[in-house]
Amino acid sequence: MQTIPEAFTNLSLAWNEKDLTKIRSHVDNSVAGNIVFADPSNFIHGIDAFEKW
Repeated sequence: MQTIPEAFTNLSLAWNEKDLTKIRSHVDNSVAGNIVFADPSNFIHGIDAFEKW
């Protein structure tokens, strides 16, 4: 059986969290502070921008 990476679990927790005060801690535990997320419609740099996106 394959192990699910902890970062994936934490990002899933952030995605599904209903309590807005808990989302950031899940994000902090799942991505680097200098995260870059890019797709054809978005370019996001930094954990603050990622959390707001």
